[in-house]
Amino acid sequence: MRLCDPSCSGQLLLSSFQTGDPSWNWESDVIALVGHPVMFLQGTLSDAPAQAFAASHSGIFSWLHPTKTFGGQAATDSAFAAERTKAGKLWMASVAPWFFKRFDAGNNWAQAQNDAIFLDRFQHLLQLRPDFIEITTWNDWGESSYLGPADVTNSCPQCYWSKLDHSGFRAIAAVLIAAYKAARPAWRCLPRTPRACSTAFRVQIRTASRTRCHCRSTGSRWTTRCTSSRC
Repeated sequence: MRLCDPSCSGQLLLSSFQTGDPSWNWESDVIALVGHPVMFLQGTLSDAPAQAFAASHSGIFSWLHPTKTFGGQAATDSAFAAERTKAGKLWMASVAPWFFKRFDAGNNWAQAQNDAIFLDRFQHLLQLRPDFIEITTWNDWGESSYLGPADVTNSCPQCYWSKLDHSGFRAIAAVLIAAYKAARPAWRCLPRTPRACSTAFRVQIRTASRTRCHCRSTGSRWTTRCTSSRC
Protein backbone atom coordinates (compact mmCIF):
# COMPACT_ATOMS: atom_id res chain seq x y z
CA MET A 1 0.00 0.00 0.00
CA ARG A 2 1.35 3.46 -0.84
CA LEU A 3 0.27 7.06 -1.24
CA CYS A 4 -0.47 7.76 -4.88
CA ASP A 5 -0.56 11.39 -6.01
CA PRO A 6 -1.67 13.17 -8.08
CA SER A 7 -3.49 10.48 -10.05
CA CYS A 8 -5.09 8.96 -6.95
CA SER A 9 -6.41 12.23 -5.47
CA GLY A 10 -4.72 11.67 -2.14
CA GLN A 11 -5.96 8.10 -1.69
CA LEU A 12 -3.84 5.15 -0.64
CA LEU A 13 -3.31 2.72 -3.51
CA LEU A 14 -3.79 -0.88 -2.44
CA SER A 15 -3.61 -3.86 -4.78
CA SER A 16 -3.70 -7.59 -4.17
CA PHE A 17 -1.98 -10.39 -6.00
CA GLN A 18 -4.17 -13.17 -4.65
CA THR A 19 -6.69 -14.08 -7.33
CA GLY A 20 -8.94 -16.38 -5.29
CA ASP A 21 -11.34 -15.40 -2.54
CA PRO A 22 -9.41 -14.79 0.72
CA SER A 23 -10.57 -15.89 4.16
CA TRP A 24 -11.20 -12.25 5.09
CA ASN A 25 -13.45 -9.51 3.76
CA TRP A 26 -11.50 -6.74 2.06
CA GLU A 27 -14.14 -4.10 2.75
CA SER A 28 -14.81 -4.73 6.46
CA ASP A 29 -11.55 -6.33 7.57
CA VAL A 30 -9.07 -4.14 5.70
CA ILE A 31 -10.34 -1.02 3.92
CA ALA A 32 -12.71 0.08 6.71
CA LEU A 33 -9.87 -0.13 9.25
CA VAL A 34 -7.25 1.85 7.35
CA GLY A 35 -8.53 5.24 8.45
CA HIS A 36 -7.77 6.87 5.10
CA PRO A 37 -9.47 6.83 1.68
CA VAL A 38 -8.31 3.75 -0.23
CA MET A 39 -8.14 3.03 -3.93
CA PHE A 40 -8.29 -0.77 -3.96
CA LEU A 41 -7.47 -2.70 -7.13
CA GLN A 42 -7.92 -6.40 -6.48
CA GLY A 43 -6.07 -9.05 -8.43
CA THR A 44 -7.83 -11.25 -10.93
CA LEU A 45 -7.18 -13.86 -13.61
CA SER A 46 -10.77 -13.60 -14.81
CA ASP A 47 -11.77 -13.81 -18.46
CA ALA A 48 -15.02 -12.01 -17.65
CA PRO A 49 -14.14 -8.32 -17.21
CA ALA A 50 -17.75 -7.16 -16.73
CA GLN A 51 -18.22 -9.42 -13.71
CA ALA A 52 -14.76 -8.64 -12.38
CA PHE A 53 -15.28 -4.89 -12.49
CA ALA A 54 -18.78 -5.17 -11.04
CA ALA A 55 -17.45 -7.04 -8.01
CA SER A 56 -14.48 -4.71 -7.48
CA HIS A 57 -14.02 -1.81 -5.05
CA SER A 58 -12.23 0.76 -7.22
CA GLY A 59 -11.10 -1.41 -10.08
CA ILE A 60 -9.04 -4.41 -11.12
CA PHE A 61 -5.40 -5.48 -11.22
CA SER A 62 -4.99 -8.06 -13.99
CA TRP A 63 -2.01 -10.36 -13.70
CA LEU A 64 -0.67 -12.62 -16.46
CA HIS A 65 -2.71 -15.73 -17.02
CA PRO A 66 -0.44 -18.79 -16.52
CA THR A 67 -1.71 -20.73 -19.56
CA LYS A 68 -2.62 -18.10 -22.16
CA THR A 69 -0.56 -17.42 -25.25
CA PHE A 70 0.48 -13.84 -25.95
CA GLY A 71 -2.40 -13.49 -28.42
CA GLY A 72 -4.89 -14.83 -25.88
CA GLN A 73 -3.59 -12.49 -23.20
CA ALA A 74 -3.73 -9.53 -25.59
CA ALA A 75 -7.38 -10.29 -26.35
CA THR A 76 -8.15 -10.45 -22.61
CA ASP A 77 -6.34 -7.15 -22.03
CA SER A 78 -8.33 -5.51 -24.83
CA ALA A 79 -11.56 -6.74 -23.26
CA PHE A 80 -10.55 -5.28 -19.89
CA ALA A 81 -9.66 -1.95 -21.52
CA ALA A 82 -13.09 -1.72 -23.17
CA GLU A 83 -15.00 -2.78 -20.06
CA ARG A 84 -13.00 -0.39 -17.87
CA THR A 85 -14.51 2.50 -19.80
CA LYS A 86 -18.05 1.08 -19.57
CA ALA A 87 -17.76 0.35 -15.84
CA GLY A 88 -16.20 3.70 -15.00
CA LYS A 89 -13.58 1.99 -12.85
CA LEU A 90 -9.80 1.72 -12.84
CA TRP A 91 -7.63 -0.92 -14.45
CA MET A 92 -4.05 -1.75 -13.54
CA ALA A 93 -2.19 -4.20 -15.80
CA SER A 94 1.12 -5.90 -15.18
CA VAL A 95 4.30 -6.65 -17.05
CA ALA A 96 7.12 -8.81 -15.74
CA PRO A 97 10.68 -9.84 -16.56
CA TRP A 98 11.37 -13.36 -17.70
CA PHE A 99 9.45 -15.73 -15.50
CA PHE A 100 10.83 -19.27 -15.57
CA LYS A 101 12.81 -21.73 -13.48
CA ARG A 102 15.23 -24.51 -14.39
CA PHE A 103 16.22 -26.56 -11.38
CA ASP A 104 16.00 -30.25 -12.20
CA ALA A 105 13.94 -32.75 -14.16
CA GLY A 106 10.96 -32.37 -11.83
CA ASN A 107 11.12 -28.64 -11.19
CA ASN A 108 11.26 -26.79 -14.50
CA TRP A 109 8.65 -24.24 -15.55
CA ALA A 110 8.17 -21.32 -17.93
CA GLN A 111 5.37 -18.79 -18.28
CA ALA A 112 3.24 -19.74 -21.27
CA GLN A 113 3.82 -16.37 -22.97
CA ASN A 114 7.58 -16.76 -22.62
CA ASP A 115 9.53 -13.49 -22.89
CA ALA A 116 6.51 -11.67 -24.41
CA ILE A 117 5.40 -10.82 -20.86
CA PHE A 118 7.70 -7.79 -20.80
CA LEU A 119 8.45 -5.93 -24.03
CA ASP A 120 5.63 -7.28 -26.21
CA ARG A 121 2.95 -6.86 -23.57
CA PHE A 122 4.21 -3.40 -22.57
CA GLN A 123 3.97 -2.27 -26.20
CA HIS A 124 0.41 -3.58 -26.43
CA LEU A 125 -0.53 -1.86 -23.16
CA LEU A 126 0.78 1.45 -24.54
CA GLN A 127 -2.06 1.23 -27.05
CA LEU A 128 -4.69 0.24 -24.47
CA ARG A 129 -3.73 2.90 -21.89
CA PRO A 130 -4.49 1.17 -18.56
CA ASP A 131 -4.74 3.59 -15.64
CA PHE A 132 -1.64 2.03 -14.10
CA ILE A 133 1.03 -0.40 -15.25
CA GLU A 134 2.84 -2.42 -12.58
CA ILE A 135 6.20 -4.03 -13.20
CA THR A 136 5.67 -7.16 -11.12
CA THR A 137 8.65 -8.87 -9.54
CA TRP A 138 9.52 -10.72 -6.36
CA ASN A 139 13.23 -10.19 -7.14
CA ASP A 140 13.24 -13.97 -7.14
CA TRP A 141 16.44 -15.28 -8.68
CA GLY A 142 15.26 -18.88 -8.96
CA GLU A 143 12.20 -17.89 -11.02
CA SER A 144 14.07 -15.20 -12.97
CA SER A 145 11.70 -12.38 -12.06
CA TYR A 146 14.37 -9.98 -10.78
CA LEU A 147 15.05 -6.61 -12.43
CA GLY A 148 18.77 -6.09 -11.85
CA PRO A 149 21.92 -8.15 -11.42
CA ALA A 150 21.68 -11.18 -9.13
CA ASP A 151 24.15 -10.98 -6.24
CA VAL A 152 25.09 -14.63 -5.83
CA THR A 153 28.64 -14.20 -4.56
CA ASN A 154 27.92 -15.87 -1.24
CA SER A 155 24.88 -17.95 -2.16
CA CYS A 156 25.04 -19.78 -5.47
CA PRO A 157 27.73 -18.60 -7.94
CA GLN A 158 27.28 -21.79 -9.97
CA CYS A 159 23.50 -21.39 -10.40
CA TYR A 160 22.10 -20.49 -13.82
CA TRP A 161 20.74 -17.14 -12.67
CA SER A 162 24.25 -15.97 -11.76
CA LYS A 163 24.83 -15.80 -15.54
CA LEU A 164 21.59 -13.90 -16.28
CA ASP A 165 22.09 -10.20 -15.59
CA HIS A 166 18.68 -8.52 -15.86
CA SER A 167 19.96 -4.94 -15.66
CA GLY A 168 18.89 -4.48 -19.27
CA PHE A 169 15.26 -4.66 -18.19
CA ARG A 170 15.72 -1.39 -16.31
CA ALA A 171 17.25 0.31 -19.35
CA ILE A 172 14.47 -0.63 -21.76
CA ALA A 173 11.82 -0.03 -19.07
CA ALA A 174 12.90 3.62 -18.87
CA VAL A 175 12.02 4.10 -22.56
CA LEU A 176 8.68 2.31 -22.21
CA ILE A 177 7.71 4.18 -19.02
CA ALA A 178 8.50 7.50 -20.70
CA ALA A 179 6.20 6.55 -23.59
CA TYR A 180 3.41 5.56 -21.18
CA LYS A 181 3.66 8.78 -19.18
CA ALA A 182 3.62 10.80 -22.40
CA ALA A 183 0.49 8.91 -23.57
CA ARG A 184 2.25 7.71 -26.71
CA PRO A 185 0.76 4.56 -28.33
CA ALA A 186 4.24 3.25 -29.13
CA TRP A 187 7.70 3.73 -27.73
CA ARG A 188 10.27 5.77 -29.57
CA CYS A 189 13.49 7.59 -28.79
CA LEU A 190 13.59 11.37 -28.75
CA PRO A 191 15.34 13.18 -30.29
CA ARG A 192 15.45 10.84 -33.29
CA THR A 193 19.20 10.59 -33.71
CA PRO A 194 21.24 7.37 -33.81
CA ARG A 195 23.27 8.39 -30.76
CA ALA A 196 20.25 9.24 -28.63
CA CYS A 197 18.37 6.20 -29.88
CA SER A 198 21.07 3.64 -29.27
CA THR A 199 19.91 1.23 -26.55
CA ALA A 200 21.97 -1.62 -25.20
CA PHE A 201 20.24 -4.56 -23.59
CA ARG A 202 20.76 -8.23 -22.81
CA VAL A 203 18.59 -11.02 -24.17
CA GLN A 204 18.67 -14.77 -24.03
CA ILE A 205 20.75 -15.99 -26.92
CA ARG A 206 17.92 -18.05 -28.35
CA THR A 207 15.79 -14.91 -28.80
CA ALA A 208 18.45 -12.67 -30.35
CA SER A 209 17.81 -11.94 -34.03
CA ARG A 210 20.74 -10.88 -36.18
CA THR A 211 18.30 -9.37 -38.68
CA ARG A 212 17.05 -6.90 -36.09
CA CYS A 213 20.16 -5.89 -34.15
CA HIS A 214 23.94 -6.09 -34.25
CA CYS A 215 25.02 -8.76 -31.78
CA ARG A 216 28.23 -9.99 -30.27
CA SER A 217 28.75 -12.71 -27.71
CA THR A 218 29.54 -11.70 -24.14
CA GLY A 219 31.35 -14.95 -23.55
CA SER A 220 28.39 -16.50 -21.77
CA ARG A 221 26.36 -19.23 -23.39
CA TRP A 222 23.26 -17.65 -21.84
CA THR A 223 23.45 -14.10 -23.15
CA THR A 224 24.24 -12.00 -26.15
CA ARG A 225 24.73 -8.26 -26.05
CA CYS A 226 22.83 -6.40 -28.74
CA THR A 227 22.99 -2.74 -29.67
CA SER A 228 20.36 -1.29 -31.97
CA SER A 229 19.81 2.25 -33.19
CA ARG A 230 16.79 1.47 -35.37
CA CYS A 231 14.10 3.40 -33.49
